[in-house]
Amino acid sequence: MKKRINLLFMVTLFCVQAAYSQAPDGQDTADAEPPAVETTENVPILPADEEQTIAYSLRRNKYFLESLRLKNLANLAIVDGEYEQSEEYSAEAVRNAELSDQYIAEQLKRQRALKAVSEARSHIAWAKTVEAPKFYPTEYERASDYFDAAITAQTAEDWDGALENSLLVAEALAGVAAPPGEDFNIDDMPKNPAKYTVRPWDKFGDCFWNIAYWFYHDYYKWPIIYEANKDKLPDRNNPDLVEVGTIIDIPPIDSEARIGMWDSGRLYKR
Repeated sequence: MKKRINLLFMVTLFCVQAAYSQAPDGQDTADAEPPAVETTENVPILPADEEQTIAYSLRRNKYFLESLRLKNLANLAIVDGEYEQSEEYSAEAVRNAELSDQYIAEQLKRQRALKAVSEARSHIAWAKTVEAPKFYPTEYERASDYFDAAITAQTAEDWDGALENSLLVAEALAGVAAPPGEDFNIDDMPKNPAKYTVRPWDKFGDCFWNIAYWFYHDYYKWPIIYEANKDKLPDRNNPDLVEVGTIIDIPPIDSEARIGMWDSGRLYKR
């Protein structure tokens, strides 16, 4: 008596046929050998619609081609009445289709990380041109540490770590100003500013914690700035809520001199 095709088999086979209804370039994949997977270095981040295009191009990977081959074998087995064998092929086809999805997601993550590392390298190069190691040694050292961590993560193929540390490079250099002119004289530099206009968190990372680091070189001195400005906050008891555009005071410490408004285009005495 002919074996019955169970419901699980029909569902899994339908899923595979829906996802992979046609082989790339119309090739017969019943006996196709999965090709070696090729990768591309330094692929830039793309908008979502273009990422979908890249994802489609990545579809031609060894897992995808194997799922097509198994799907074809499952169809042939049905024709021959080998229903249990067809079900096994179908289950393996679904498994390889899932592996293909995982591969594509990992490759897209890799591309984002490589792009972020490239941008971080550009930030470090720019910082050198504005003499950040000389005039902003703390910020430059911090950014360099993040960049080194990003490179280490990239080497280890830790794409999440590479992306995160690369983004922190820009944050660390947020307070670094433009380069001085040819007639620059360090004695003409203004004293440290006494006021600061809060910028967007998502772009510059502005918060009392970071602002304390930029002006005092010590994160843990943030309460000094908070106490001097809490009456300017929407909720004076919540130091985490600082509205963009708020002009906050930077109290002097250790007998330092502070005067004027902070200007991102100027260098200041340390």
